[in-house]
Amino acid sequence: MKKVLRMFKSFFARKRRKQTKEVIDTLEKRKRAHAKHQKEKIEKYPNKYSERAKESLYKKLKVE
Repeated sequence: MKKVLRMFKSFFARKRRKQTKEVIDTLEKRKRAHAKHQKEKIEKYPNKYSERAKESLYKKLKVE
């Protein structure tokens, strides 16, 4: 019984954390950092990535 209660408590705690603004901000920041890193990789190794990959990345950057 204790294990079940502990599982529910941790489930609700995770659910609350997911909805906080800090977590959302962190996810947005990681998303921007990931896009920036992808752009740097494409600029560093242009032959490694296809034109389609480059186009999709630039579309993604333009939206943000």
